[in-house]
Amino acid sequence: MRNLFLGYYKPTGEEVHKLWKDAHIVLDANALLNIYSYSKQTRDTAINVLENIKDRLWLPHQFASEYQKNRLFRISQETKNIADVKTKIQNLLNNEIKSLRKHPFLAEVQVQQLHKICEALENAEKQHEQLLTDDPFQEKMAEIFNSKVGCSPNESEKNELHNDGKFRYQNRIPPGYCDYNEKNEEANTYGDYIGWRQVINHSKDKKVDIILVTDDFKEDWWLKAMGKRVGPRPELINEFNAESEGRTVHIHSVSSFLSKASGVFDIEISEEVIEEARAPDAEDTYSKKKLVRPKKSEADTPKNSSSYDGAERKLGKAERYPDGPKTTNVTEEG
Repeated sequence: MRNLFLGYYKPTGEEVHKLWKDAHIVLDANALLNIYSYSKQTRDTAINVLENIKDRLWLPHQFASEYQKNRLFRISQETKNIADVKTKIQNLLNNEIKSLRKHPFLAEVQVQQLHKICEALENAEKQHEQLLTDDPFQEKMAEIFNSKVGCSPNESEKNELHNDGKFRYQNRIPPGYCDYNEKNEEANTYGDYIGWRQVINHSKDKKVDIILVTDDFKEDWWLKAMGKRVGPRPELINEFNAESEGRTVHIHSVSSFLSKASGVFDIEISEEVIEEARAPDAEDTYSKKKLVRPKKSEADTPKNSSSYDGAERKLGKAERYPDGPKTTNVTEEG
């Protein structure tokens, strides 16, 4: 029965072990773009993980293209988020806390701390904006994924993919149908489906299993119950298995991937980093198979000394993701 309804069952411990030992690792565009939304520590850790496993990485042409097309938008959005928080604090200082007599329970030192936060945010805003014209992280991604990006489809293949995508989205076949724009057909790029199809084809051609990392938590990727993700959509697992001639795909959020990668690849990753990478609705039961991770000593914990990093940490998830987790959406092409 399990083989007939594979998508409805959690992978066994043996399957998980084999997958993490041999599978190719694929990152969705949103997972790559998240480096512009992390603090310095989390960003550096994520890049370090990718550098350590680059021999296992592969990127569909569609996801690579979405990363390039949406990179400037993501940088601009995060710069705006920093500026918005700075403005709110400045307005608070200028309009509400002009006089300590108005707020007698605020000490002068506390007011000065707010001024320092504004200064740190000012520096962070400038540094983030500089990424628009001088982006070392883009260069780092190019280095890590050198010779690891799939080929672009030709015109005939593009037309076939778009026709298939249109049929699937109109009939709510996952993944990607949540992005379908019924009122403006020309706006539909079918990015999720095209990337998904390229992943399946790669698995079939290379005869490899796949670990897919995404922070897209919409219903066209995940099965949910009582507000929690209980696993990928069964249709995705079943389709992948059938179309790749028996291969397996496991889908993880970035935080889940980092948590497991720490133990599997013996890479030091702090719980603080894993927690920051956890997007607002990243609660799930599917990927909580514990793997032993190396213990972390306090002396080994990276210290964040720059005002830029400190300012980023002032931005809680509600500020860095004002409308929910960052995903490829109607603003970011996908």
